[in-house]
Amino acid sequence: MPTRILALAACTIIGMLDAHDATAITTAEFAELGTVYLVTDTIRCGDSPETNAAFAALKASGVKALISVDGLGPPFDLASKHGLRYFHLPVAFNAVPAPIAHSLAAAARAVDSPVYIHSHDIVHRPAAAAVAVAIILEGWDNDTAVETMAEIGTSRAYKGLYRDIVFLAKPDDATLDLATPTAGITHQHASLIATMKTIDNIWDSLSASRKRKWQAPRSHPAMNPEITARYLTQLFEDCSEQEPRPQVKALMTKAARDADKLTEAVAKNDKKSAKSAFKTLKSACFQCHKNYRKR
Repeated sequence: MPTRILALAACTIIGMLDAHDATAITTAEFAELGTVYLVTDTIRCGDSPETNAAFAALKASGVKALISVDGLGPPFDLASKHGLRYFHLPVAFNAVPAPIAHSLAAAARAVDSPVYIHSHDIVHRPAAAAVAVAIILEGWDNDTAVETMAEIGTSRAYKGLYRDIVFLAKPDDATLDLATPTAGITHQHASLIATMKTIDNIWDSLSASRKRKWQAPRSHPAMNPEITARYLTQLFEDCSEQEPRPQVKALMTKAARDADKLTEAVAKNDKKSAKSAFKTLKSACFQCHKNYRKR
């Protein structure tokens, strides 16, 4: 079926959904995590844990593994401290392609306990990932999956997430066996080129946010400028490790420091400092591209 027809069909299904009030699971053991959704008995999703208390609460609830679908690298050290496994499988806001869905399901299948799927956007990518796992491992039909995303609160702005869940099919066991992921990663991406491509995309998001005085762009309501700037810092740190040329490696290290200053300014809502840090980083990127990008 042509891509355009798939997209139109997905949009038709999305348009047929009624608005629902999300039912948040706010029991005591999840107080440290904020809103958590129990998609099934073994699949949970919600916000990203960032404290010892949050990881302790997850462990006490029976969770033995977490799946981060955020671009930002998760706190592997905190999870390890509490004896929890971590899988980092980033999901974009515009798609959950079948291979990613298979890897998500393979990660969930690898542990005999409830799995917690999370990202800072809470109700968008985590919800899509959770229902994808439910389709593959628990035999959910696609209509139920789409309705659950809407109930949780996944924005209709992310049509690609809905589209891919509408057409996700349960793979055979042999296909799923090949998708078994490895817990933990060293870099966000396998190559320097892939990391740089993501930096370009993240920069575009930050640029759109800057034009709106560091608010999320209308087309991307879940984009958190502070989290996005933190991700940019992490990506530059990865580039510094992946880059073989000493002179460029040094520039990447400095770019990471500059991105960290931008993160701090945005976090404090210091628009003047954020503007200055953004300008410094933009100039540094321009000079680096001019001198080294094609060499």
